[in-house]
Amino acid sequence: MVENSARAKARRNASGVGLPGIANTQEQRGERRSVWSRIVAGIAAIAVGIGLVSVAGTAAQAAVPGINISVLYKGAVVADDTVIPEGEQMMLRVQYDAAQQIAGKQIKFTLPKQVTVSGGLPKNEAVESAVQNADGTYTVTFKDPLPGDITEGAFAIQLVVGKVDGNTESPISWEIGDDSGGVKIIVEETVTPPENITDSYAKAVNTNLLDEYVVMGDAPEYAFVGLKPELADKKLTYTLTMQSADARTGYAIADALPQGLSYVADSFAAELTAAGETTAIGFAPTVTGNSFAGVVDVPAQSVLKITYDVQVTDLEQLESALREQFRDRKGVPGVYQLQLTNTATFGDEHERKTDVYLRGSIPGVGAGHYFGKSGNWNLRDVIADEQGKLTPAAPMTYTLSANLTPWDERNANFTLQQNVVISDTLIEQASWKTGDGFITIAGEGPLTALKEAAGFSGSAADFAAEKYVGQYAVVGQTLFVNVGKSKATNVQIKAKAQLNTVAGLPGNDQTTVVGGTSYPWNNTAEFYYGDGDPVKKEHNAEVVVLPKDIEGGVNDTAAFSKTAGAEEVRVVPGESAKVPYQFSIDTAKPKVDPLTSRIVDQINTDIFDVADLDSIPVSGTYGGANLTREHFALSTDKSGNVVIELSEAGKKVVAAEPKRQRWTIDVIFTTVPLTGKQTLEIYNRATLHSVDSEWDYWSEDESEATSFGDEAEMRKRVFDRETGKWTANLNAAIEDGAFVDDRFVYAIELIPRGSYGAAFPVSIFTREDVLPEAVEFLGFVELDADGVPNLDSATDAETDMRGNVRSSYADGVVTIRQADDTNLDPTQGRIVTYFAVRATNASKPIVNTIAGSEAVITPVGDPSIDIEKWNDEGETPEYDASGALANDGYEGDHDAAPGFPLAEGEELPINFTISNDGREDLIDVRVSDKLIDGVGEITNLDCTFPDDSTGTEWAGPFKVGTQFSCTGTLPGLALDESHSDRATVTAVGVHTGKSVEDSDDWHGATPMTSTPIDPEPGVDPGVKPGTGPTGGLALTGGQTPWVVAGIAALILAAGGALLVRRRRSA
Repeated sequence: MVENSARAKARRNASGVGLPGIANTQEQRGERRSVWSRIVAGIAAIAVGIGLVSVAGTAAQAAVPGINISVLYKGAVVADDTVIPEGEQMMLRVQYDAAQQIAGKQIKFTLPKQVTVSGGLPKNEAVESAVQNADGTYTVTFKDPLPGDITEGAFAIQLVVGKVDGNTESPISWEIGDDSGGVKIIVEETVTPPENITDSYAKAVNTNLLDEYVVMGDAPEYAFVGLKPELADKKLTYTLTMQSADARTGYAIADALPQGLSYVADSFAAELTAAGETTAIGFAPTVTGNSFAGVVDVPAQSVLKITYDVQVTDLEQLESALREQFRDRKGVPGVYQLQLTNTATFGDEHERKTDVYLRGSIPGVGAGHYFGKSGNWNLRDVIADEQGKLTPAAPMTYTLSANLTPWDERNANFTLQQNVVISDTLIEQASWKTGDGFITIAGEGPLTALKEAAGFSGSAADFAAEKYVGQYAVVGQTLFVNVGKSKATNVQIKAKAQLNTVAGLPGNDQTTVVGGTSYPWNNTAEFYYGDGDPVKKEHNAEVVVLPKDIEGGVNDTAAFSKTAGAEEVRVVPGESAKVPYQFSIDTAKPKVDPLTSRIVDQINTDIFDVADLDSIPVSGTYGGANLTREHFALSTDKSGNVVIELSEAGKKVVAAEPKRQRWTIDVIFTTVPLTGKQTLEIYNRATLHSVDSEWDYWSEDESEATSFGDEAEMRKRVFDRETGKWTANLNAAIEDGAFVDDRFVYAIELIPRGSYGAAFPVSIFTREDVLPEAVEFLGFVELDADGVPNLDSATDAETDMRGNVRSSYADGVVTIRQADDTNLDPTQGRIVTYFAVRATNASKPIVNTIAGSEAVITPVGDPSIDIEKWNDEGETPEYDASGALANDGYEGDHDAAPGFPLAEGEELPINFTISNDGREDLIDVRVSDKLIDGVGEITNLDCTFPDDSTGTEWAGPFKVGTQFSCTGTLPGLALDESHSDRATVTAVGVHTGKSVEDSDDWHGATPMTSTPIDPEPGVDPGVKPGTGPTGGLALTGGQTPWVVAGIAALILAAGGALLVRRRRSA
């Protein structure tokens, strides 16, 4: 593989290893500083020690590489002489970089008596222990070794500042071996400042409504009778409030009541609040009729409250005024009232008012409550052609309701003066479905059926005529219905309509259907019942035109959704994570029936353990019914997906509930154990199949299970153009040894796990991504609206990753760092940077690593396959790691005639070895054998594939560099017979889709018929005539072909050319 260590080594040779706190590649981490780096560091340390150089923050941070210690107050690092008020909270923060040599290090903290630890000592995966020592100091010890896969982390000790007598210097210090640091704070004695009062003025009353004292008559007139005498005994208590910033002397306060009200003698009272104390003061204003005037003296920073009582003293005047209001309504339904306003004036310039009401009402029919309109659906998915025509049209049944029973004729306000006419006009894209069953009526009253008023072409006013009672008419887009004016009528009228097209309607993408377009279908019915405007009732619906390709289903979160109970599930290393999911199904969708529906969940069995389906917890609800484990049946299909559906017991429960309810299913899947520090990225898709539905619904969810604690995880990914997703392993197409598209986009994401960066402020350690030699940097890029990298946006300028984190590039290295003078902010969204590269070498996988996270680009393509047909002569085909044949011409590989000498009448086992010697996994593998000359077709051809299945056809995948074998049988041949056949294998590249093929010929023959002769001198007389030392036939006078073959071999040895390998095809 093309690793990123070469460039890292070159960079180190040029400039030395990275600064403390900078995590490089694994190879870099173990490097020592160069001699020159140590000399420079030593000179700098001496300069700081003798005061020649000042280092910002050194008073608050330790100088040990990989350990940063700071004291924080209100999120900011504390410097020397920072003033901290007593009673305040502080934090002693320790950040650590696991790439540095911090294992086993001890930090000893010393606190002044004014500062104490609150909330306990830290617990952290990198901390072995945290204890308070006998002398009052504290020691925190790091684990040795540190847990694997930790990148960086932090812990904090909460501190509280105690009471002091006067401002007090308070040093906080720490030691790490021979290194020490600390900060000196000033604890400030806190003095509570007095409350600052500003000028304000207010007036209030204990009640605003006196309706209970208004007497109204009964039906039919509902006349105003008068006011109850008890109103004269009712006391109203008013309160005047004045806040004063400055002192006031002889300050005027006046008040005026409306006619009919008077002040209650001796009811005036006042209290003054100043300097935290409230006292009663005298207030005796001069009352003149229904008003008063007085003066007050108040100090600065004070609140004055004056209360007084008011009562009705002229009941007849109020009654007469309210009766006049009643008469002015002339019997029209509604409210009549007296508004009694009381006005207070502060200092001749600040006026405050309070109102008290006496109210009565003339009853009538609230017509809007007795007419209504609805439809049998509000949202529907539809299919439309290019012109917007719906196929099929979307049917709608409207319900128009008219309840005339409130008009009971008790008086004119409760008597209908005309027949009630309903007028309903459709938009031009819709039509009424006239014909059989178009309109029906149900309910109470004299109307039991509606008759069509054939030939009517007038208006709603025309249709109110008595002759049209109980009839309907359709005039163009408008439906008219005359329901009469009988006080016994309470009916519901159902009328059928349909939406035919969305052409001309305003479309938008504000829909839960991915790729869908939403269109409104709004409709208003008007109910004419008397003079004035009609009552209008609306039914607004929405249709969503589905995307063109719905063969794989519709992604509509309102219809069907699968969501994880949490975006992140946290466990300790070595444990499995329990990941809760909820499926939500809207069974109000057409033909989505829970009794015949099933969910197929494409579970990744590399992540989830679903071997024991009975142990998987499942529960749910349907409408108001609770569903338990016994109400569900779980199974797996032939692809290994988990199938969830109702059991017979569950179907009984659901069938007893009303239809069209929301159906939820809660299931918990358990992951495989997480190894060390690991994050499982869980991408999951589920499909809802309903037997009668025209399309399936699908939903996908992304969640994570992680064993990271309160730490920062660095994640490296590369973009897959085919799937539109980010992946750690990308198969990139090649052709003729070069990438088809040599541009790739990486993403580096900083993921604050748990409460990292949220529980207390942290700043990340700088990280470097040393790019592999096989790529060259093109620039940082942005994503378009669909989340796809836009290569045209490439820039080499420093980039904001969010979270106060920056990314930059120089000399083959992408650097991730905290922005100056900031802390990590995990609330700003994903902290991620994207950058494009050009790959310059497609010979090996390209591996890029940052902080332990790896992204691999694997070149795939140039598919190839090899088949070898052979018989066992003591040697077998051998292959290298790439799958290429390493010993061409091995014994048993008889590519040319006459081939292997066969024994008369004896069967011969034939072997086949198939190898993927290309650079792409293969699918649809097929092996065959065909006789091309002579006699004796191969029988019992059978292969054992890598997954242990058998046969001659295999779906795959056939991995690069692997082999499988087949066997067959060559039947026995008679003397003087030959056999030539061709073994063939075909397959298809899993990524490129290219077909590949290879063939291998094998030859064999028996000897010609001949008369045995006496053994020649020197021939072993014990050898059976006709056999040789290898089990074949001996050389006899009839073996001229073998002699010719030997002569041919001698010709080759002498430098002649003879083609013996077959042609391979791809």
